[in-house]
Amino acid sequence: MPLIFLSVLGVFTVIEIMAHRSAMSRLVQTSQALLRTQGAALANPLWNIDTEQIALSLEAIASNREVVLARVYGEDGELLVEAGDVSGAGDDEIVFRRDIDFDAGTGARKIGEIEFVVTPRDIWEQTRARLLLAAGIALAAVAMEVSAALFALRRIVGVPLERLLGAISAAGRGRKRQRVEAGASDELGQVIEAFNTMLAQQEVFERELEVQARMEGELAIGRDMQLSMVPHEFDTLTAGRGVTLWASLEPAREVGGDFYDAFLIEDDRLCVCIGDVSDKGVPAALLMAVTKTLVKGFAAGARGPSAIVRSVNDELCAGSHRDMFVTLFVGFLDLRSGQLTSTNAGHNRPLCATRDGVVREISQLDGPVVGALSGIEYTEAATQFSEGEMLLLFTDGVTEASGKSGDFFGDAALRALFAEHASKSPRDVIEAVFKAVAAHEAGADRSDDLTALAIRFEEGGAEWHKDIPADARTLSAAGEELAEALSSAPSELVSKTQLVLDEIGSNVVRHAVSADEPSLRISIQAKFGAGQMQLTIRDNGPAFDPSTAGAPDTALPADERPLGGLGLHLVRTLSDGFEYSREGDMNHYTITLT
Repeated sequence: MPLIFLSVLGVFTVIEIMAHRSAMSRLVQTSQALLRTQGAALANPLWNIDTEQIALSLEAIASNREVVLARVYGEDGELLVEAGDVSGAGDDEIVFRRDIDFDAGTGARKIGEIEFVVTPRDIWEQTRARLLLAAGIALAAVAMEVSAALFALRRIVGVPLERLLGAISAAGRGRKRQRVEAGASDELGQVIEAFNTMLAQQEVFERELEVQARMEGELAIGRDMQLSMVPHEFDTLTAGRGVTLWASLEPAREVGGDFYDAFLIEDDRLCVCIGDVSDKGVPAALLMAVTKTLVKGFAAGARGPSAIVRSVNDELCAGSHRDMFVTLFVGFLDLRSGQLTSTNAGHNRPLCATRDGVVREISQLDGPVVGALSGIEYTEAATQFSEGEMLLLFTDGVTEASGKSGDFFGDAALRALFAEHASKSPRDVIEAVFKAVAAHEAGADRSDDLTALAIRFEEGGAEWHKDIPADARTLSAAGEELAEALSSAPSELVSKTQLVLDEIGSNVVRHAVSADEPSLRISIQAKFGAGQMQLTIRDNGPAFDPSTAGAPDTALPADERPLGGLGLHLVRTLSDGFEYSREGDMNHYTITLT
């Protein structure tokens, strides 16, 4: 804009300078012409020294705007007459002087001089006024140009920019997004095109986010499904049964299909199972739920784990599971003897460890995975557990957990860890395994679930002790209290224990009554563990060794058999072990029942 102003002003200035020079030239020419004319006109008055006439002429000349002073000098150069405003003279005046000649018949000669003092003030004022006018015109032109430019700029830049800003604001507030018409293909047009492209990309990104959110929701459902399908509390299951058990499942970032379960089939048999579906995601979680439900359903009334696995395999093969299969391990643990009967369908082989850290692998002939081929007959293997030994079941998510360098956690590391923690509880073992796997992964993405189950065949079980006076009512109440305290033991075994206690205790009571010794007392201790009950009875009555009592002849009719002896015979028949000893003044009976 300053350039336009200067250009316009420059043109006008050049024109005005030319006009100013022309005016000055005319002023000079006019003044010289007037000087010649007046010089000739004043020759005769000057000759006659008619000063009045000369003054009149000079006043007429001084009335001219350009002439400030008019003077006439004599022959000797003295000032004769002067007209005009002496104070009006300035620094810019122009002095014109000319000789006055007179010819009296003898030839022309100089008789004086005429002088005009001329000022170009009016010319300068006119020039200045015209220059100011030119500047005004230039400014007006610039203003018009600026207005036109602003109008054009608004149409070219302002309106599209307002639309762009409005669209950006609407997008920022989450309102409906709309594309902006690009218009010209200039820089602003490129910015608008970039914004439109960004909107399109944002819409694609948001659709992808919606899909991702939906998928994450499905994965969360799958994880919740996994965790809700497996048990997390085991105290009620194992209380008083001579075993301790713990299991845990940590789903990976992507849902898998691991599961485990533990439940009683009968009072003295515990079913444990663990499985891993081959696929990932919600379909795998659904197949996991189906498989776990089938295992528990077929376990009711099954003769052994092989029958369960065979039935589950046939059922899965009958359905459509998108080419997925399941690795499965099912075992029946006899809580009385500690024998594990198991079937392995393509799953990781379990480990067994003693308390002092000796680890061995459960050796058996593995069958194929379930859900791949129907009609397969699976085999069973029997493993005897000693008291204190622990069984560890796990999925390949444990041994195949990858570190940042891609190396697996491995079977050797698991065996070493199991040996190190074998003396601890099953819960401590599981937590140590998961902690070690997490340390091995060191923040790497987990690709598979971590699942493990540990069960220890314990040395002891439920125990109850009571010291009572030797009377029938108290003895009967003690039998009921024993049954309540050892309710976790098999009910048939508890009933046998009650019967043995009643028979031996009744003998003590009868001796107390016949000997009239009300101070006689009976001490009772019952201990259940490893599937058997050990009943210890002590009394301070007269010495009596039941082994010396002859066995009754059950072949005789009841009315012909001598009284007594039948109860002790029943005790010996029910017992797997019967021992008597006299320790000081105490009778000591130790009976083992299974």
